[in-house]
Formats: sequence, C-alpha cells, structure tokens
Amino acid sequence: VSKGIRINTGATLTVYAQSEDETTMGKIMSTAPENDKAGIGGNKDYQAGTLIIHGGSIEAKSTGKYAAGIGGGYGDGSGMKAITIYGGIVKATAAQYGAGIGGGKNNNNPGTITIYGGEVTATGAQHGAGICGGENPDGWSGTINDGKGVATGGPYGGGIGGGYLAHGGSIPINGGKG
Repeated sequence: VSKGIRINTGATLTVYAQSEDETTMGKIMSTAPENDKAGIGGNKDYQAGTLIIHGGSIEAKSTGKYAAGIGGGYGDGSGMKAITIYGGIVKATAAQYGAGIGGGKNNNNPGTITIYGGEVTATGAQHGAGICGGENPDGWSGTINDGKGVATGGPYGGGIGGGYLAHGGSIPINGGKG
C-alpha cells in the first residue's frame, strides 16, 4: 500500500495469517510517504482505532516526518487507541520524530501497546523511541509478555519508553527474547 493504512476512530483492523511459513504467509507492506501519516494507524490530528495482529508479515513505514511506523500521526488530536500483537513478523519504521510502534510527534491521545508473541522489530527515528513515544507526546503505555524483539530508538529516543521530551508511560516486560 503506497499511501499508508488509516484505521478509523472506533474501528478495528485485525490481521490473520494462514501459514507460519514466511515464504507462504500473507504479507502487508504499507508506506506513508507524506508528512504526518503513520504507515498503519493515524493521520494528522486524527485519533486512530485499534490494530490487532495475529500473524502474517507486516511491514509499516512512515517516510515523511512526524509519524510512527505503526500508531499515531502528527498533532494534538492524534494517537491510536490500541496496538496488540499476538504473533507474526512485524517490522515498523518511523519518520523523523516518531516511534517505530506507538506515538507520532505531539500525540496527546496515547494508546496502549501489548505484545504477546511474534517477531517484532521497531525502529524509531530522530527523537522517537523504538516502542512507545515519539517526540513530546503524553505517555503511551504497554506490556511485553512474550515474543522476540528488537526496539531501537533514534537519537534522543529510548529503545522502549519515551521519545525526546516525552512523558513515558508504564511498560512492564514479563517475558520474551531480545
């Protein structure tokens, strides 16, 4: 998808895979090339709904500025209600000031991120965390229960937690492998 996937307020996008074999499983590749838009999630000043991933190969990128790979776009009204990952191969890369998975810049409607399994790679951009906050948002929260993951923050952002000038939320890690 070349313009990103927006999840409407109140809506839920649920992704399943029919196979655990990476060569045959279903794939979604979504890139948002414009400023303010997440690869999957919200747009500028827009509160996105819920994303649930049960499997498949998901690659989401925001390549403009200010948005998360998966999560919130840019602005005061932006954010995302919830992101839940049960399995699959998930790769999320943020635009400048955004988190890989979580908030874009100035999100004031933070959501929750829960990871139960799968392989998750989340890369924040400048001022963004790998997982949770972009630059200057209120505190996204989350729980990591299992799975295998790599979370890399950009300059001035944590791997897991807050981005630059961010108010970090609670992120207990109960299991999983790095």
